[in-house]
Amino acid sequence: MSEPDLTDFMRSRNIKDDIITTLIEEKIDSQTIIHMSEEELTKFVPLYGDRKAIIAFSRDRKDTSCEKKKKTKTSLMKKLRAKVNALKGGASYSSGDEDEDEKDVRSSSLSKKLKGNKNAEKKKHLVDLSCLHHDGEAYHQIRGNKGGGPKSFEMEKSDTMGQVLELAKQLYFPNGHINTIRGKITEFEIKLTDTYFQNIDLQSTVESCFNRLKMRQLKFNFCTEDTTSTIESDELPPLSLPKNRNATASAQSEVIDLPPTCLSKPEKSNDIFVTNDFFNAELPDIRPNFDISDFSFDGDIVFGPNVRASNVSLDSTLPLESGSGDILDRPLEFGDVGTVERKIIRIHRASALMDMIIHFKDPNIMTVDIDAIMVLDNGKEEAGEGDGVFRDCITQFWDEFYEQCTEGRIFKVPVLRHDFQKEEWKAVSRIIRKGFEVSGYWPISIMPAIFEECIHGSIESSLIELFSDYLPEMESQIVKKAISNFNDVDQDDFLEFLDSHSCRKLVNSENVLPIIGELAHKELIQQPRYVIECFRSELRQLQVTPGKLKQIYQEMKPTPKEILKSLIVPENMKEAERLCTGFLKRYIKDLDGEKQKAFLRFCTGSDVLLGMKITIEFFESKGFTRSPIAHTCTCGRVLQIPSTYDTYPSFRSEFNYLLNSKVWVMDIV
Repeated sequence: MSEPDLTDFMRSRNIKDDIITTLIEEKIDSQTIIHMSEEELTKFVPLYGDRKAIIAFSRDRKDTSCEKKKKTKTSLMKKLRAKVNALKGGASYSSGDEDEDEKDVRSSSLSKKLKGNKNAEKKKHLVDLSCLHHDGEAYHQIRGNKGGGPKSFEMEKSDTMGQVLELAKQLYFPNGHINTIRGKITEFEIKLTDTYFQNIDLQSTVESCFNRLKMRQLKFNFCTEDTTSTIESDELPPLSLPKNRNATASAQSEVIDLPPTCLSKPEKSNDIFVTNDFFNAELPDIRPNFDISDFSFDGDIVFGPNVRASNVSLDSTLPLESGSGDILDRPLEFGDVGTVERKIIRIHRASALMDMIIHFKDPNIMTVDIDAIMVLDNGKEEAGEGDGVFRDCITQFWDEFYEQCTEGRIFKVPVLRHDFQKEEWKAVSRIIRKGFEVSGYWPISIMPAIFEECIHGSIESSLIELFSDYLPEMESQIVKKAISNFNDVDQDDFLEFLDSHSCRKLVNSENVLPIIGELAHKELIQQPRYVIECFRSELRQLQVTPGKLKQIYQEMKPTPKEILKSLIVPENMKEAERLCTGFLKRYIKDLDGEKQKAFLRFCTGSDVLLGMKITIEFFESKGFTRSPIAHTCTCGRVLQIPSTYDTYPSFRSEFNYLLNSKVWVMDIV
């Protein structure tokens, strides 16, 4: 054996010579003993105490050897660094902590060597630019695919910040100061700011900015803002009318500035009227001789009477009648002209979620009336029209939203998605607001605590009760049992529940209630916090009080009793009609939660109660064509039922088939 120390150690313990000889013959030294198990060593050293002593001695030998090698290596590195430092003229190496000494030597050596060296001094600084645009409320970063993006370049220290700005203009507005995506440079007000949005003195140099900002790399913002001025609410733009009906698009119009004395403003209205006295004043004759065909219309926005619903009376609008030369003989109501602006939106049934979000990304949609058109999978437009189509669009949107963007059993909580950024969540908030303002629709499946936090900034509902409605049925029962009687709950199931919701505390009977409350707040409020912040600005404009919000959730929830109250049946019915009326009432009483929503949507276009009455009518139909028919248009909600059902099972079977299909094409105008 190559290590006499181990041999001496074993002899000092009076271990037999034949055991020592066997270990030497088998080439078992202290390094080998470290990697042997105690069972293997038992074959050579039978006594337990001798084995433990030999193992401990071998490990001590290993630690001493490693420490000696490390010390030798450290000593060699110290000597090498000291020699290098001496050759460079630096300070001699001092003993102490290795890392701090190394930093001190390196810093001292480098600073002494480069002090006063003009050749080592940098002559340029790297400049980073970010492109930002102000939309009237706040700055937003412009990405590269939108004509912006980050830029980096080097500038001489003596260059002025004005030269930096000119170079930035050439980078962001090339091709003769025209950005192919954003437009001409003359359409924007441009300035250069630091990262704190403080204006930069264009006469200062790059070096002075570097010394003032104390940044390793200069960073500035290239800020733009539209130069187009907005019209104040108390001002009236000049009235411009064409001189004659044959005027071309390039012909100029005569512009008349209306004096303030010619404008009358009613006390109880914000509308502005131009009276006949103004047009009878001593002014040139500017009465137009034109008809509606002289004007071009956008494909989505229609001014004037609704061409898609000619039977709808729009008494509050100002009709543009063809050939009417006396249009200026009556007061011109400028306020009413804005109310007839309508936007047509086309929504595909297969992609209602994204179609609605795309349309509602535009904030201007909140100021126009909407005509919705539903498009089938084959690209054909459905023939239905009126407010029922828009309610159907809203309901279809929320059906897809609940499925793709939320979690929860009874009440849903929005979840974050990488493809839903601020614009998408803002669009969802506009859909909530528009649906409530136009149709009175509210998504009552969304967790009410989210709207309380969003609109009022505080939560009045019980989070623990809402948490039970959010959890799956099995976890909900576990939570309820743990709160009511902690000792009776299955501990394995309860621990699994706590682990799935990342609980970091030890739960017992005394703290189970507050911990469940903390988990509820995390799941229901903290996780959707970003969504709540995106919703806040739009929904606060609804001014829904806490009591009103609670009332909305109570009154809009479908129940068989409330659905039966909404039915209007004929007074004088035949025997067959009376029988079918009984089938209908019995069928409504048998409906569960999802079927109740489907029945309401079929009859009204909405899956929540909106206080609408459903008129029941009967008609005769037999064979394969027999099926209930619903009308959801502006003229009223009508449910037409065949009066030829003989038994309740046949009635229930056909109505179930209709509701389960969930494909109700609006093909009746």
